[in-house]
Amino acid sequence: NPNTRCIAHLEAGGLLLTRDLRQARILRRLHDRAQVAAGRRVWPSARVLPLDVWLALQWQKASADRLSLPGILPAVALHWLWWRQAARDAPGLLDPADLGERARASCLRLRAYGGDLAGLSHWPLTRDQQAFLGWARAVESEMRARRGWDGADLARLLVEAEVVPDSGPSVLVSGFRRLTPAVDALLAAMSAKGWSVGRVEPEVGAGKAWRFAA
Repeated sequence: NPNTRCIAHLEAGGLLLTRDLRQARILRRLHDRAQVAAGRRVWPSARVLPLDVWLALQWQKASADRLSLPGILPAVALHWLWWRQAARDAPGLLDPADLGERARASCLRLRAYGGDLAGLSHWPLTRDQQAFLGWARAVESEMRARRGWDGADLARLLVEAEVVPDSGPSVLVSGFRRLTPAVDALLAAMSAKGWSVGRVEPEVGAGKAWRFAA
């Protein structure tokens, strides 16, 4: 059972990194219930955090030591930057805020899978793809001018900037059906620096299929 392994890891003093805040809260609650069931009156707090929160903490620490690292832009600023670019090209019936969010997600996915904007320009692009490339270039240019970046790109940035934290408690990653190459690269870099890194594979229930013939 994945939860049983997570609770055992927390009881041993390890750090658990989850997919989101909801999973972190559930596992923290399960850990506390296990301590009560074991008859304990006091116990150390469970070390469980969403992965994105932990990444932000590591970037904050690295930035304190290296002032040249970009800061993390707030969500409202990122929303505005992408909205402004999309609003210039969005047809009247399309919501530029939605287009901007979709474009941002596509840009983050491109980065997380090892791509970059320069590589896109080497291929024939449709009109929509050309618009996306223009928006992404403009947004990244503005982020650099503001000495900031998108916090959802931190797994890649920690490796690229060579600020992977020194070894700490044993780490277990849980809740992800599939990790992006950027997160895989970060975990590999952590292992190279002495971290003990494990992963809990999610349970996949047996599927059923029906075929109907007329």
